[in-house]
Amino acid sequence: MVLTLVPVAAPESQFVRWTGDCSSDGKVEMTADKVCSAYFELEQVVSPPTTSETSTSNGIPKTPLNLGYVDEVTVNTGQTASNLTIGSKGSVSGGTLTCTTMNQGIVSNLTIATHATLRGGRLSGFNTNKGVIEDATNSQYAEISGGSYRGKIVNRGKLIDAVLLPNTEVDNQNGILHNPVILPGAFVNGGQLTGIIILLGTQNSQFDEVKTQVITRVADIPAAVFSQFNDEILATLSEEQLAQITLEQRAQMPTSQPVNSAACDITKQEQTIDFSMLLDKSDVVR
Repeated sequence: MVLTLVPVAAPESQFVRWTGDCSSDGKVEMTADKVCSAYFELEQVVSPPTTSETSTSNGIPKTPLNLGYVDEVTVNTGQTASNLTIGSKGSVSGGTLTCTTMNQGIVSNLTIATHATLRGGRLSGFNTNKGVIEDATNSQYAEISGGSYRGKIVNRGKLIDAVLLPNTEVDNQNGILHNPVILPGAFVNGGQLTGIIILLGTQNSQFDEVKTQVITRVADIPAAVFSQFNDEILATLSEEQLAQITLEQRAQMPTSQPVNSAACDITKQEQTIDFSMLLDKSDVVR
């Protein structure tokens, strides 16, 4: 006579195997006394994240904190996200971005941290830039305060206290640049320039008709502006311009601080990003 044994697992456990006198499928031929043993193990239960951990009170997903890919509308308010990649359908609003953000979507109403880089995409709302924005578009009615810019920038809104690094081109499409610092090799096309314009590069006719204050001599730059000057900016100046820097201006220049590059290392990325030369613009000229 052949019997077939059926294992019954307790809650949160699962059957593993038969041992002893029965076969692997639980069959045993009863020709004499037989011993069969059933082995069970606890299931590895992984609890899914609660709604509060993955989304806001209104159900919008939270932005991933590190090495995340975003291709939907997310909320970053109250947190700091690093090394994000934002897809063409992605959106991040609120909070702080650090390290390098690769953006093909939209960011809004947030802060770009010191030594951080936002590369590409669009910005809307009211943003604070303490790092560098590269190859990006500032949307109509949007406003960005502070920081540095590199590459091709399209400005349809307002850039306040912006430092235009060498080889930066701002396509100022009906936009406003207020209190800009324009370094050698940077270029502004169209739009309005207001406030105090610090023009340290080669002058050209586009600034001749600006109805505002234009500073072209380093010695005339307000000392407070030097809080944003570092070695990268000084390297763009001529020996004559460097000689004009006063002791009061030098006293405002920030002391370089070490950057925790380990916190910004991207797994499986061969390229090393050097953040040591990026700008921190903390004071503004009104």
